[in-house]
Amino acid sequence: MDVNGCFYKRGVADVGAQERASKASQPKGKLGSQLAKERQQTRTELLGQASREERRLRDADASAEVRNYN
Repeated sequence: MDVNGCFYKRGVADVGAQERASKASQPKGKLGSQLAKERQQTRTELLGQASREERRLRDADASAEVRNYN
């Protein structure tokens, strides 16, 4: 530490910056928690979910086409 206590002040500032960074990374509100949940999903889970949604859309399109044919 130097005469002015510079090293001590720098250490306190570092700790404060780390605390602010950790608070900023926490989810905020409903959308923040949804985003955190999505970030935790694996690639396989994401692809499976996208595949199920695509199949549902295709089934709905096929049903609409059958209804419109009659």
